[in-house]
Amino acid sequence: MVKQMTSALACLLCLTAGALAADSKPLPKVDWSAWQQIPVLDDGRIKPLDTFAEEKVTLITGRTKWKELDDKGNTVRTYKAPELLYAWITAQDEWIKRKVIRCEYRPLRVILLGEKEEVGTYIAVNDFIDWEASHKGGGLVFRNPDFQKRMESLYEELSKSQKSPGDPQKSPGDIGETAEERRFNARAAELVNHTREFLFLSEGREIFVAPGLDPRVLTEQVNPRSKTPPWVSLGGMLKLDEWKQDNFLDVTAIALMAPNRETRMMTVMNKRLYDDEELSSLPQLDKVAEIRDSLLVKMREIKPALDASRKAYDQLASKGNASEFEKTLRIFSTTLRELAVDLDQARRKMGPLSKEELAAAGPELQNFYKPLPLDETQMAITAYPPPGALDLEIRYNSLQPFYLSCWFYGLASLPLLAAWLLGMARSGMGNWSRSLYIIGLGVTTAAMLFATYGFALRIMIAGRPPVTNMYETVIWVSYVVSCLGLWFGILPLIWPGLEWSWRLTAIPGSWEVSPHNAEDENRIFYGQRKLVGSAAFLLRLAGFVGVMMVLTQAKPFREYSNSFKIISLTPPMTGTNTVSFGSLLTWLVGIVTVLAASWYLPRAALAVVGSVITGIPEARKKSNRVWEQIFTRQFFLIGSIPVALFGMVLAAHVGNVNPEILNPRIGSIAAVLRNNYWLTIHVLTIVSSYGAGALAWGLGNLAMFYYLFGSYNKAGLAGGSEAAVRLKLMDRMKSAGKTLSAGKMKQAVSAGIGTFGQGDDHLETNQVRPPQEVATIAQFSYKAMQVAVLLLAVGTILGGLWADVSWGRFWDWDPKEVWALISLLAYLVFLHGRYAGWVGTFGTNAGSVLCFQAIMMSWYGVNFVLPQVYGFLKGTNMPTAVGMHSYATGSASGIEWVGGACALNLFLVFLAWTRYTMETISAEKAVPAQAAAAAVPPTGNTVTAK
Repeated sequence: MVKQMTSALACLLCLTAGALAADSKPLPKVDWSAWQQIPVLDDGRIKPLDTFAEEKVTLITGRTKWKELDDKGNTVRTYKAPELLYAWITAQDEWIKRKVIRCEYRPLRVILLGEKEEVGTYIAVNDFIDWEASHKGGGLVFRNPDFQKRMESLYEELSKSQKSPGDPQKSPGDIGETAEERRFNARAAELVNHTREFLFLSEGREIFVAPGLDPRVLTEQVNPRSKTPPWVSLGGMLKLDEWKQDNFLDVTAIALMAPNRETRMMTVMNKRLYDDEELSSLPQLDKVAEIRDSLLVKMREIKPALDASRKAYDQLASKGNASEFEKTLRIFSTTLRELAVDLDQARRKMGPLSKEELAAAGPELQNFYKPLPLDETQMAITAYPPPGALDLEIRYNSLQPFYLSCWFYGLASLPLLAAWLLGMARSGMGNWSRSLYIIGLGVTTAAMLFATYGFALRIMIAGRPPVTNMYETVIWVSYVVSCLGLWFGILPLIWPGLEWSWRLTAIPGSWEVSPHNAEDENRIFYGQRKLVGSAAFLLRLAGFVGVMMVLTQAKPFREYSNSFKIISLTPPMTGTNTVSFGSLLTWLVGIVTVLAASWYLPRAALAVVGSVITGIPEARKKSNRVWEQIFTRQFFLIGSIPVALFGMVLAAHVGNVNPEILNPRIGSIAAVLRNNYWLTIHVLTIVSSYGAGALAWGLGNLAMFYYLFGSYNKAGLAGGSEAAVRLKLMDRMKSAGKTLSAGKMKQAVSAGIGTFGQGDDHLETNQVRPPQEVATIAQFSYKAMQVAVLLLAVGTILGGLWADVSWGRFWDWDPKEVWALISLLAYLVFLHGRYAGWVGTFGTNAGSVLCFQAIMMSWYGVNFVLPQVYGFLKGTNMPTAVGMHSYATGSASGIEWVGGACALNLFLVFLAWTRYTMETISAEKAVPAQAAAAAVPPTGNTVTAK
């Protein structure tokens, strides 16, 4: 009996284990491409569902992927965005019970869930919403009655704040008597909005997948403020019986499902769908009457196709392969595409009624009907894309080029830093260091090419330059830093050919021709320089006219039929033939900008093209010296590539964990930014100046490490030669630690303050010199700061011209304008101070670090810090945009990290300055006492300084 029970128990255990094994069997890999490729109209552009899903999932969950956890917090399954959206749509009743909506605000969680779940990340719809009551009432019904009353009161206050439809409405964070109450209202409203978004998505109501037949959006210009969707939603097709009623009311549904014209007209007017808009174009709906039945047949096939795919999806685990599910997905996608193509063709027939059609319509229709031609621009923008048109964006999403760029820049940084550390330890670049540096140079080039490919993809997808939000500016600045670092690093290889090409493009016999020397006689095209110059002049003349036409006659707002001159050739006269001083000054700035650009840009373009021909022979002549010069410029890459790596990693990490700060999505932009002309010449220029400043910042920090841990040279007077005692790296670090004791730091500070404004004068008679590398780095930092000043100045001037075009004023002390000016002036102070001798080597290196703090304020602070400060002063913790240029305003939850990093950076400068002062200025006082001993040559391990 015992044996039988034991056997039965063993069998039961085996069966249970088998069942558990079956349940825990991993799901097969699924090809979601058919689902991902479905075109969706969202946020003013057509994008693949792959992109749409990632954006919406990120909005609701705060992550691009959602992990299903068990009771112990272990990950059971990870859903990527397209699959998660599919699951929401096909099984809404199941997903309202799962915790997918992000809610971390503790006071809100306590009210909705109780104290037991005060700490958490997500919340389920069913946890705080009465789903059945919400369905019956047509609105969200919360389980907590107090919260229900509070939200009703909040939205009532918000509606009262908007006295007329055109007035701005208060934000939820503005409502409340105390700061805590306002903060709670803001977080609660955010949760409600995300919940509604989730419910709309799960019903398919916000997923517009096929062109619609609404005459209002086919016979008028694109209006960004219009709430009328040009496409129809997936939800309407899935619930055809409800589509022409209540929630899913749509003109396309009326056109297809109402039996006759009178019914359609009455439905529209009774439902007040048009909100008092003109109904004159409605008769044009009859143009699709002959294909109404065929469209309805295809529309009724959508839901069965999606249901079949869901049935196959539920059987993935049991069948162990995904072929059946992938087949049903392809059927659904094909069915949807066929319907969308037919709808797209149908709406192209909805032009004005002919005379015969109008006569047949009857006199009551003729009284109000106005023939409205189809708007070709709108038709083109909302046209259904052909197969494969969105593959580029899917490839971009799959490739994640800027995430991979982190690895490329990381691989480039390793040999560069190894070469630098090896050279620093051995007091110079040996064969190993040079070999590592060459490897780093090659990997850097590959990293830049890959990043260039990523930007090309993003530009082709978005149709604009990639500098419209904080994420894009971070990756662009990182890219510019690496480009400038590589440019300056290999300049000895490029410059001879480029310089000679520039000289060849000079107009013969003009002031542009520079004196020739004996070396020029051996250069390519020297004997034909006048012929080349004459040909270049003709090309430059054509370029001058072309640039002039672009700058003065361009039509930047292509989405509008009207156009205007960017910079007028004539002064802005009023009706009385007078002009204000401010308008005249703005016009003069614009004219100078136009003339300078028209004159120099064509020549620069010709010089770059010509350098392809002149560069190779010029580089061959100086091949023996080129690599030696490149090695001396190692600091450009060593100072730039780690900075580029840091920026790329920052964008990838923050973009993934906190997209509110750095959002990687390609979305809509501020109305004033919808202009590729100004985006290219102003925003791209000003953001590129941040890259030049970041290069100088990287070089400056590199110099600070040398000041802090480098070898200070002690000069002797034996035989009139100078000897430097080189210490090993560990000895240098110990020496730095001793120098930075509290007592000596105080002594160094008091001694260093007295040398401000004296440059390097105190080093002429000093027995101790700073590390020789810092002088080289200072020269490089100076060059980088010059580039930053040039780009900042040009970008600021162009920004003023843009502001004059957009808002009618050149300068208005907007926070962005003010901090751009402060950044420019900060760099100018150090550049002019170095030129005048007031700022020495240390001041130049430190200035490159200090000036970048002004750029950080202009770049990050105006968009994130000032809005938070303004919101705090208003009594709410929600960011509030300041000025008209704060296009990237968002949550400042990263302010403690940015502020802490800036503070640590300034502390590094202080430590470096303290040791520099202690080693040089304090030692200067000991020169007389050491004079006798200095005459004796030093002994031991010494290296003669070169």
